[in-house]
Amino acid sequence: MPTLVCASTCTTTTLDAVCELITHVHPSRASIARGFRNSTRADAGHARLVLLDDADDGVLGCVELRTSCAVRGCENMRNALMETVIVCPLHRRRGIGTMLVRAATAWAFNAGFDVVTAYCDAALVGFYTLDACGFVYEAPIGKGGDGDLESCVRAFATADARARYVDARRMF
Repeated sequence: MPTLVCASTCTTTTLDAVCELITHVHPSRASIARGFRNSTRADAGHARLVLLDDADDGVLGCVELRTSCAVRGCENMRNALMETVIVCPLHRRRGIGTMLVRAATAWAFNAGFDVVTAYCDAALVGFYTLDACGFVYEAPIGKGGDGDLESCVRAFATADARARYVDARRMF
């Protein structure tokens, strides 16, 4: 069974593998790779998590969570923004992405977050909602940077957190 660990606890060899994975999958995101590389330093508001194969400590994937600004109307709720979900191309279509998102979401809830939010391409909404990742689709909220509507999905720590969120959002 794969294990989710904080990048700050990883060996240099593991961090090298994470950086290589990120730059291989997203060559334009070298800054994200540097963030994982520098995870040994305290970085308030960020959690960089790595999914390791228990058999050989190989990197299966990684995800970055950061403390997000409050959702409008829900200023009293802690929101984590899930970014940069990456699965090693050799391990795709095997449930690793689902496992990574579930584990990172559970990590955020255990760390005291009420909501985990992810913005994604419309094609990935089904992954977050239908593939048992536990997220709920939220209607498009505006234009993204490239002019397309953003798709937003959210997971809630408890039914009470979801109810408070829904009640607060009714005002807007």
